[in-house]
Amino acid sequence: MKLSRPMVIMFCVTLLAIHWLNQWQGTYGLMFDETQYWFWGKHPAWGYYSKPPVIAWLMGLSTALFGDGNFGVKMLSPLMLLLSGLVLYATARRLEYSKQTGYWVLITYLTLPYVTGNSVFFTTDVPLQLCWSVALYGAVSALRTSNPRYWLLVGVAAGLGLLSKYTMVVFAVSTALALLLTPANRKQLCSIWPWLGGAVAGLLLAPNMVWNAHHHFVTLNHTNQNVFSKQVEIYPVDMLNFIAAQFVVFGPILLVVLLLSLRTLRQVDAGTRLLHCFVWPLALAGVVVSLLAGAQAHWISPVYLASTLIVVPWLQARKPLLLPVSLVLHLLFLALLYAAPTLVPQLHIKHDPFARAFVWNELARQMEPLIDQYPDAVLMTNERKIAAAFTYQLRDVRGYEKPVFKWNPDGIVRDHYDLVTADEDFSGKPLLLVMRYGSDYVRPPRHDAKLIRQLTLDGYNFRIFLMPPNKDIFGERAKKKRR
Repeated sequence: MKLSRPMVIMFCVTLLAIHWLNQWQGTYGLMFDETQYWFWGKHPAWGYYSKPPVIAWLMGLSTALFGDGNFGVKMLSPLMLLLSGLVLYATARRLEYSKQTGYWVLITYLTLPYVTGNSVFFTTDVPLQLCWSVALYGAVSALRTSNPRYWLLVGVAAGLGLLSKYTMVVFAVSTALALLLTPANRKQLCSIWPWLGGAVAGLLLAPNMVWNAHHHFVTLNHTNQNVFSKQVEIYPVDMLNFIAAQFVVFGPILLVVLLLSLRTLRQVDAGTRLLHCFVWPLALAGVVVSLLAGAQAHWISPVYLASTLIVVPWLQARKPLLLPVSLVLHLLFLALLYAAPTLVPQLHIKHDPFARAFVWNELARQMEPLIDQYPDAVLMTNERKIAAAFTYQLRDVRGYEKPVFKWNPDGIVRDHYDLVTADEDFSGKPLLLVMRYGSDYVRPPRHDAKLIRQLTLDGYNFRIFLMPPNKDIFGERAKKKRR
């Protein structure tokens, strides 16, 4: 199948329009992470509890321009992924791929199941993809041309990537491997330019590190706890699940081809060997982490960039018919993803996964009459998912300048809302406390707490308490821990 420039332009525009139309229609609401990033975007800073700041800055920009609705929150996601694909096309041309190969690289990347999924939800992986793609273009250009100043582009992209997600640090490992690959590349290590690029990346990251230092390195600690959320042991089932998931998010045909390409690694050109340097360090790290502590499939998502540049020419040279077959499979995934919120409820599943994902938003809607009834009460909850959903969904009732606080009697900071709560004085204020429980009823949080409502939403049990003003809402034990 031969592609022309007008065909590719029309494909990209249509794909972007499909994503934007579904966002505008609200096919998928906001996940709790998106509502949390939305709140962060209203309070710009150099860091936040669980993530570096770029996602919040972008969310703040998009909602300032396009409003706080579903479209305003999500609209940058498919646009940035399209830009990543265009940069990938430019990288293909830098590697002296033909225009036809470059076109297939572009449309293959834009229809990867992973990219489709991230066009639905705005996550930290989206700016990471763009930054990694630009850094990859810069590194390939620096190593394939006689212009070492491309290392400055690498430094800027890597620095912004680190401010998006700390996974970007692995790009340094891949770059070092690429520099050591051949004698010609090793000569660049004697040049100032790669080191200057690294310095630029460090300077861009520095304000975030200063912020972390002032907040007991909460983001770095959270990242470490998130990666090693389990006790370090051997989890073979988790590793197999992680590997199996890659067949879904990258595509079954493409992943098989990527693995097969390793058999011909010695026979391929220097450009292809260079691309492998930007695949396997992060991919192998993901497999090892999944074995020792469990890992989520998207943690190695940057490898899909260089992987696409590897598999497309491999298929063109050996099995060209599989490229359109893979494309059709990925487009079917896109169609099913957007049809799922309509189709799944008709299956009468006991616990609708879509309802469970957005149950927090429904809980927020149920809270609106109580907010009107107790306008002076401080809104609290024992779960960050609820806090994030409440802050966004109740913005028109309470205003986004009023955060939802965490019930945090032990004073331990476990999320951004605990971080905010830690310095807040609630003495003398009535509290409206929303708590989620398991199947067994749990005692009220305080002796004077009055249960005013009980809710069960899609299997989740909630209790809502009204607590009168009290000078010691967290108890003496909590006060001692705070000291």
